[in-house]
Amino acid sequence: MADISKMLNLYEKPAPCLFTHAYGCPCLFDNKLASPISQRKAQHLLNAYLRGLKGLVRSGRYDTKDDFTVVLLDTLVEGDLPMHRPRPGARRQVNVSYLAPDCFHLAQKSHAKGMRLLLLFRFPPLIKKPTYTVARALWNNLLEPVGHKTNHFRPNKPFLCPTEESPYLATAYNSNERSPEVAMQSLARDYIELMKGQGRVTCPL
Repeated sequence: MADISKMLNLYEKPAPCLFTHAYGCPCLFDNKLASPISQRKAQHLLNAYLRGLKGLVRSGRYDTKDDFTVVLLDTLVEGDLPMHRPRPGARRQVNVSYLAPDCFHLAQKSHAKGMRLLLLFRFPPLIKKPTYTVARALWNNLLEPVGHKTNHFRPNKPFLCPTEESPYLATAYNSNERSPEVAMQSLARDYIELMKGQGRVTCPL
């Protein structure tokens, strides 16, 4: 996760997370320190760091070559995991089932397919329930025009695919060549046709 300080809101942590948090980031999680960093200060430092990164990228210093550039992926910076109550009456916290055992990294579940099916022995017998799809969001970020990148993990966007109109990874330079709306329609065409059952998928990947 980009903002590790949000893990301070894990009021009921699995046992492995207690160790990995104190060992991996004692400035935030080790209560034995005389002056640990508060969540507010950690978020302030992170925001200042992100502003510096964005300033570097927008300065144009990385846009001087044809074979190298730097693009920030908004999903990694701004994406949030779902909240829940671990038990009735408990305070809401990040759902740890979307985190790896160290409670720092994302679990396989976070990268899962966009819909999972719940079979219930009542009417209706089949329910589609959205899951969080970090892998899809990251992939789409690579293709979405700069300034129009997805900044969440929710599975309400199709998989994007390079096309003849938009064949490259999106950079600050080529994102200005055509309108973002037309580019997004082009990138999503294969997925939309597949969902309609037309089957004319031309994605080379």
